[in-house]
Amino acid sequence: MLRLPVEVNGKYGYVDEHGEIAIPLQYDLASEFSEGLARVMREKTAIEIIDMGGNVQGTLENAWSYSDFSEGLLAYFEREDRERGESGYLDAQARVVIPPRFSAAFPFVDGRAVVEVGRKHGIIDRQGDWVVEPQFYCVLTFEKGEATTPFAKGEQWGFINRDGEVVLEPRYRDAMPTYQGLTGVWVGTEADESCGVVDVSGQWVIPPKFRHCGGFHDDTIPVAVDDKWGVVDLQGNWIIPPKYTSANAFHDGLSRVYVGGGRNEDYCLEDGKFGFVDRNDKLVIRAKFDDAEDFKDGVARVKKFPRRDPYGQKTKTGWIDTTGKFIWKPSR
Repeated sequence: MLRLPVEVNGKYGYVDEHGEIAIPLQYDLASEFSEGLARVMREKTAIEIIDMGGNVQGTLENAWSYSDFSEGLLAYFEREDRERGESGYLDAQARVVIPPRFSAAFPFVDGRAVVEVGRKHGIIDRQGDWVVEPQFYCVLTFEKGEATTPFAKGEQWGFINRDGEVVLEPRYRDAMPTYQGLTGVWVGTEADESCGVVDVSGQWVIPPKFRHCGGFHDDTIPVAVDDKWGVVDLQGNWIIPPKYTSANAFHDGLSRVYVGGGRNEDYCLEDGKFGFVDRNDKLVIRAKFDDAEDFKDGVARVKKFPRRDPYGQKTKTGWIDTTGKFIWKPSR
């Protein structure tokens, strides 16, 4: 059973997998569901937690969140006069279980969460106690089942374990979230950097021969040669050759690619369209979307940008299935 957020005339609600209204369009803001729960707002003053039937499980005034529920907890932050305050965690009934005392808070994974205090990152447990007190420039959120995660000390990245012990001293220019014990990392200089994949000991699994790398998923990783993107497997073998303006790892058997166009001076995509290819590099969903997200649970969010709308206030959003059929046509 799916509940997909949609918007019509400034009001949000949810449709099911057939595009039928399942929860009425009555909210000012609405998130996607995670762990059977979603956060919604009416009049933009309070978080309401609802279940998949639209029933309110709890409410918290003067608060908001950009996170999803993870292990039964939701990272949130206080809001006073539209100003962002400190962050903490709520349970499924919108009760504060870890009081807001962090400048930023990230989702729990395997009982650990990364938080920020005074521009330093640390790690807490589900009781809000310190596992690692704030001391690092940055710590990436642990991925589920992973024993290590990248951390930054100064301008270099290494790996720490779940107890905050350094497993690999910082040596890389940048790093991505760890996947099956593998991490995408960058080496070289700012003017001449390259990326590849290492294991937890720092041994190269895929040598640093790519200009860019993206996030892992379904045993695949997108990479760029010069200015063209493709997708490789975990051994570095090409699945999709480097020929797209952008490409992503596979989700639900499909890779999101950007066809045509290029990148502007800010490295943002422009003048092309998003579509989806299968593992045979067949464009199974035509490149016709101004923006698109990866598939999850057999659906993907897609967007249409009207002309002369520099702030995205008229963006139309819809949902498609893995055949490209609209579940909900782009609307606003």
